[in-house]
Amino acid sequence: MSGLERITREWEKEGLSYSEIEKNLQTLKKIYIGQNIRSEGGFKL
Repeated sequence: MSGLERITREWEKEGLSYSEIEKNLQTLKKIYIGQNIRSEGGFKL
């Protein structure tokens, strides 16, 4: 099981809806991409 699958299952146990989980995953994706783009590793919204 991948890390994302574990996170998703944990959020499901906590009662998050599918749309809430998807929104959270999109946010994590933006953070991950931002860390790899900027040399200082930060992310600006």
